Amino acid sequence: MRALITGGRGFVGGWLAEHLRGAGDEVVAIDQEVEITDPKAVLAAVGAAEPEAVYHLAALTHVGQSWDDPLRVLEVNVLGTAAVLAAARQCGTDPRVLVTS
Repeated sequence: MRALITGGRGFVGGWLAEHLRGAGDEVVAIDQEVEITDPKAVLAAVGAAEPEAVYHLAALTHVGQSWDDPLRVLEVNVLGTAAVLAAARQCGTDPRVLVTS
């Protein structure tokens, strides 16, 4: 299976990538090199990966961030998720998508 992990260098994403690779899956992990709130950038990354599964783990999770820059947290966590879901619909491989919080 080809899997795409957003937030692939985070704590959970790193362990998930290791687990999937150990099971023989091909893994593409993206992180801050793709601006998750940019629908075109996300579509390009998802399209290039041609995933059968998308694990959307990219998020801003620290409480302090939500106090310091609430609009950025909203953009990343909500608009980023919308961009990932839209890209999954458009990428042509009809992947299964897992979104976690």
